[in-house]
Amino acid sequence: MASATLTPSASGPIARAASLRVDIGPERIWSGVDLSADPGDTIAVIGPNGAGKSVLLSCLAGAHDPDSGTIEVVDPGVGYLPQADLLPTSLTGREAVTFLARIDRRLTDRWADLAETFGIANALDKPLDSYSVGMRRKLELACVLGTDAALYVLDEPTAGLDPESLPLVREAIADRTADGAAVVYSSHREDDIDAADRRLVVESGTVVASESREVEP
Repeated sequence: MASATLTPSASGPIARAASLRVDIGPERIWSGVDLSADPGDTIAVIGPNGAGKSVLLSCLAGAHDPDSGTIEVVDPGVGYLPQADLLPTSLTGREAVTFLARIDRRLTDRWADLAETFGIANALDKPLDSYSVGMRRKLELACVLGTDAALYVLDEPTAGLDPESLPLVREAIADRTADGAAVVYSSHREDDIDAADRRLVVESGTVVASESREVEP
């Protein structure tokens, strides 16, 4: 079984996946997938529900091993935001971040700046189970984007967010790519898709198109 590997930083792509195949039980989810991400890239993975987007992203993040193929990501590796809850809801926001920092020592103080930017700093000492869906997502984003990583893999990062927060999140993502990281995310929001440098259109476990954003002269 193939697995994600971390290699020292070097010139060339930050992340590369080659010939990925993923089976879940008797069902083939992905077959023959190739993907590369260069420094500064933003790639939107789009497609209908059930197309396999979350499975692909979890493989890129190293959370799910493909059945064959290879994935390589340069140091310092991947910051991953899954669709499911990232933080234990039995804790306060601040306690949950402290817990995460013990697991992943790449977490930096940038998370606190992002929590302030996203408007949730005054809720950090409240239990996470009292947060709205959008508030929890903002804290999760603050933690993931506050982690030092070469590649950020974000599964529906703006799901549940209020319209006022969307440009703040996109700016936070742009800050990471401006520092040389790459970002791969899924979204159904047209604005998110339009903000990406490149989009991968997927259907039934196959990349049917790879489109670059048109830049006006």
